[in-house]
Amino acid sequence: TSNRSGYEEIWVANADGSQPVQFTDLRHQLAEVGHWSPSGDAIAFVSQDRSSRQIYLIGSSGGPAVPITNDEGVDSGSGWSTDGSGYYYDKFRSGRREVWKAPRGGGRPEPMTVNGGDHGFESQRGIFYYWTRAGQRAALMRRTSDGDREVPLVPRGCADCGTNPSAEGFYYAAIETNAVYRYDEKTGRSVRLRKRSALPFY
Repeated sequence: TSNRSGYEEIWVANADGSQPVQFTDLRHQLAEVGHWSPSGDAIAFVSQDRSSRQIYLIGSSGGPAVPITNDEGVDSGSGWSTDGSGYYYDKFRSGRREVWKAPRGGGRPEPMTVNGGDHGFESQRGIFYYWTRAGQRAALMRRTSDGDREVPLVPRGCADCGTNPSAEGFYYAAIETNAVYRYDEKTGRSVRLRKRSALPFY
């Protein structure tokens, strides 16, 4: 995102930062950093016009940015489903955050959590769905793709829950040990990789 045009818009540049190109021209007061779709043909992002925040979609070759939600309480986006069919976002309503999934083509969003949650993401293999359980020291939760029960993970919590998905599971930083771990989906265990510095883990 950049406000060099006078408004926060989505821009795309080469990996080294060269040749930046403005992708959106919504002229809203806010635009969050976007997420590329798994196939690389679109970018989803959150933009706020006055008091309304919605999820928008724009093709990777440019064109108009189209809202795929028309909802109250939209907060921030957290990423795509592995099959590219929808985009996960947090919605805040009645004093609690929940994770929702907006269909790529528009339509009725689907609630992914019902007991509180945010920052949801799928495993890269598309088998498990993870999210943060709000208000419980950043505990991570898990559910299988076929709707199995919620399973708490990482009992010591994770620092800011700055999770990074990997082919095996995901990486996170534990609050109490200040170390970086990898959670292995196959074994259901966390493996300590290294002690981290005091810098935030993203």
